[in-house]
Amino acid sequence: MVVTADAEIVPAHSKTFRKYEDCRFVPTSYNDGDSFRVAIDKDEFVFRLYYVDTPESDTRFPVRNAEQAAYFAITPEQSVELGKEARRFVAELLAAKPFTVHTRWSSALGSSRKSRYYAVIQIAGQDLAELLVQHGLARVYGTLVNHPSGLKGTDFVGKLQAAEVTAKAEKKGAWAFSDPKNLPAEPDVVEVPDPAIIRETSWAERFLSAGLGGAFVGALWLLTAFARRKPAV
Repeated sequence: MVVTADAEIVPAHSKTFRKYEDCRFVPTSYNDGDSFRVAIDKDEFVFRLYYVDTPESDTRFPVRNAEQAAYFAITPEQSVELGKEARRFVAELLAAKPFTVHTRWSSALGSSRKSRYYAVIQIAGQDLAELLVQHGLARVYGTLVNHPSGLKGTDFVGKLQAAEVTAKAEKKGAWAFSDPKNLPAEPDVVEVPDPAIIRETSWAERFLSAGLGGAFVGALWLLTAFARRKPAV
């Protein structure tokens, strides 16, 4: 459904996408590669892209930095630089010309209290999420919905995954310095016995498994031999 510029914008959740044309990018300090402020006519909203996640451009969330770095097999420091590059890429692309926003006004609350909504952004018919993946600036990630183009969500994600394979082969963006050596070491695994197995194990089995079985058998043999010994005349 195309919404005209003169129509009043009420950000209420919809089962279908609402289409807004001639939208404009609004520069702010909190814009990121996958989340940014947009002007629709006289109103302004913050939108979060469906399907992808760009790395954080600062170190406020170290756990997330590490998770994003692991996806690309890069270091957390490289991940932050990649996030800055994604932010610049999106700002330059969206500031160059008006673009189209498709949204169902589904809430996409982040770390701040600002209202934020999921959206699909298209520039001259090109999907912004797909462009980010093609340039190695985003991972395929997030909420799965059917695409406003008519593609099923799973089919569009498959398209993004194919774009990612190409970006890897061409060493675009993060894939230029991806190295398995950057992956964190797997933590030591401590095996915890199943309580059900412990309950079903007999006392004798537990005694023997504790390494005391041999000593017990030896002591029992000595006692038996002593009991059978003939008394002295």
